Parts: sequence; structure tokens; C-alpha cells
Amino acid sequence: MSKELEQAYERGLKGQVSSFDLWLRERGFDPAKMRLDSLFTFLVGQAPVNQRKAIDEIGEFLGYFSKTKSGNFHIVVTGVHGSGKTYLTSILKTFLGQKKQLNSKVLNARSFGEVEGDEQIFHQIIDELEEKKYDVLLIDDCHMDKNIKYSLQQITTKLKNTLILTTWEPVFWDYIDDEIESTAPSNKIVPLKPFSLADTQKLLRYVVGFLSQGKAEISNDVFNEIHAHSAGVPGISIMLLFDVLRKVFDEGLENIEAKAVTSVVKSRGIVGIAERMKALNDVQLAVLRQIILNQDERGVRPTQFAQILNRDKATVSYYLGQLCEQGFLDYTKFGKFVYYQIPESLVPFVEFRLSIMESDFLA
Repeated sequence: MSKELEQAYERGLKGQVSSFDLWLRERGFDPAKMRLDSLFTFLVGQAPVNQRKAIDEIGEFLGYFSKTKSGNFHIVVTGVHGSGKTYLTSILKTFLGQKKQLNSKVLNARSFGEVEGDEQIFHQIIDELEEKKYDVLLIDDCHMDKNIKYSLQQITTKLKNTLILTTWEPVFWDYIDDEIESTAPSNKIVPLKPFSLADTQKLLRYVVGFLSQGKAEISNDVFNEIHAHSAGVPGISIMLLFDVLRKVFDEGLENIEAKAVTSVVKSRGIVGIAERMKALNDVQLAVLRQIILNQDERGVRPTQFAQILNRDKATVSYYLGQLCEQGFLDYTKFGKFVYYQIPESLVPFVEFRLSIMESDFLA
């Protein structure tokens, strides 16, 4: 044992240490910045990437509303998981913070059902809206509130001459839009479009520059390969970039090359995803749709599928097994219960397939 320890010690003296953090530092990256919250904060302060059209449309409404402040307005922003809805909301929050004539507040709908102390957070919000006047209300992640119709009904009754901006994942918006329109009619629907190749390159250069303070460079070949498998979803592109760095370290590769992207794409189950999605039958798509529409982050239990799809348990189990074998589903056990989820890296692709934007993204 002492011989092996001595050999390991000698490797350490030569800088041969199996540490991802050290590997990153040697290549100019700061491991402390390899966190999505740090990266998100940085990106909000940069020039917007690809969101220009959405920002223009929303900015015009904000300007008009600031001038008139007459009546309630509702802007709906839709985008698949990872498309940048929260990023856009944060940009607007920063902008509105500089406009003294517009008193604004940001809410996250996923917190509406949570309890703080002895009171539900949503009730605290309603109390605040009764006491304080907000000109602009930004509500992110509306699809994560199980009672979002009721929530918006209660919120809008407390508002007068207010511009509301809500963000949704498109499958959920398509499912509930008629009900929401009857409660809070939309004046504008702003869909977040996929990134072009140039946009993805620009984004990933921002990310690499942030992680390395401009010390590291990654070739466009790597960025191009990432874009080819990301469907233009910025969240997927950043995830793949992080995966690539880890893959190059784990496999002891000399350089960060495009072939590493191929490897991580395979491990994420994204290879040929568009064609695989098109090959799914109606029942399989219905199963995936129910998981997308379900707001329980644990997933969906098989009994729920049987009730919603009006199929017997054996048929449901058959289709769930198929989707698991094909890599579209994972499952987790909580005690005696099994919950099925779509892997996070596949959610945007499933949403593209299910949404009214299907022809734009998977043609």
C-alpha cells in the first residue's frame, strides 16, 4: 500500500491530480462560476441574446402603458423549458427598477401554494396587493401553479390600471388559454423563438468568457455541434457545454473538441430526438402530454394515467414500459409509489412536439 501511495504522491508533485476543479483552473476556468445561478446573474447584465424581438414588443407596451396608465393590460410570454422565460423576466425587472414612474413587482407562481409560517404565501401576496399599488406585475412560471386560474382571478380583482406579464410553457398555455382569457384577457402573446446558430455561438462565447474571465477559448466547431443538437434552446446549449467540459476531463482528452459533444448528446438521450419524437403514436404522446401538464415535480403515478387516458392498468403499463425503453421516461420510487418523469434534457423537445409550434421547430 505504501508503494501505491508513494506513486500517487509523485503524480501529485507532477500536477497529475484527478480533480475536475483543478483541471478547470489549469485551462483558465473558474470552478466557482460553474453554477447556473452565478451564470444567470451574469447573463442578465449582458446584451440580450436572441430576445430582441420579444423585448421590443414588450418594451412598446411598457412605454404605451407608462404614458396612459389606463386600464389593465396582459402580456403572455410562452416558451419551452430552458428557452429563457425567467431570463427575460429578470431583464424586465432590472429595466423597470430604473423607471421611477413604474412601480413593479416580480412573483413566481410556483411559490403560490407554499406555506410560510402559518399562512399560505399566496394569501400574503393578495394582502400586499390590497395595500400597495403596483403598475407592473411580472408573474413567472404560471404553469407551475395547480390553481393558476383561481390565482389570476384573485390577483386581477385587486388590480386597477396595471400591466401584467405572465410566462408559460406552451403546452400548458394551449391547454388552459381559453380559461385564462376569460379571467385575464391577453393583449399580446409573445412566443420565445429558438436561437439561430449565430445566437447560440454568441451565447456560448458569453458563457465561456464568464467562466474563464476571457482566458479560455473553445472553437466554433464545438459550438456548432452543440447547436445542432440543442434545437436552439439556450438552456440545452448551456447544459451540453457543461457536460462537454466534464466529459473531456473524465476521459482524459487533450483538447475540448466537437467529438465530445457527440458523446454527451448520446448520454443525454438526445441523439435523433426529432425523428424519434415523430415516430411516437397518439397514446405515447398523450402520456407525455399528461406529464407535461402535471405540476407535481415528482412526476405522475400509473394510476393517474389510467384515469385520465381511460385505459386499463395493463395497457398503461405497456406504454410506460415502451417510453422508458425508448429513453423518453424515467421513474422514481417514493415508498411503495412509482412516479414517472420526462428527463429534463428531453422536456423542450417533447414540448416542441406537442405544442402548436411543432412545425417551426421539428419540421
